[in-house]
Amino acid sequence: PFGLWKEYYGNGQQKSTFKHKGDLKVYSNYWAETGESVLYNGNGIFSYKNEDKNEISTTIFKDSLFYVTYKVRLNTNDTIFIETTKPAEFKGGYPIFYKNFAKKLKYPKTARKNDIQGKVFVQFIVNANGKLEEIQTVKGIGGGCDEVAENGVLNSSGNWIPAQFEGRNVKCI
Repeated sequence: PFGLWKEYYGNGQQKSTFKHKGDLKVYSNYWAETGESVLYNGNGIFSYKNEDKNEISTTIFKDSLFYVTYKVRLNTNDTIFIETTKPAEFKGGYPIFYKNFAKKLKYPKTARKNDIQGKVFVQFIVNANGKLEEIQTVKGIGGGCDEVAENGVLNSSGNWIPAQFEGRNVKCI
């Protein structure tokens, strides 16, 4: 993809302009929903509070690139990283994780009986010790499939290398 790309908020307000450089988005500008510019000479910090979830999300840009994105959950007083300098990874790689995951799945009788098929999207946190937390379905199909997917993730995991930010292990989604 060549040229200048634009992103917009749901309300129609422009969010960013960027160019692709390989897999990276190189931002020429980024705006808050209020229209205020966030980037100055390619650097900046963008924070907003999500009242519904009682959390503050922050993105830091360096040299026109995403440097880190994290959220502070005010109810639990913890920080969850979304993008870090080194993401969490499964020891042995994702192909092994998916192989382990597939071995743990058993199609639920209710889903089979009601011809329920589709994809279940599961989200989880890898904590600073490499253990999984807060495994939850973010988009499910019902019929017991959501629970089977969550349990499959939990039972096939075990060996995660935690995400890192500036050389220290961090909690990451």
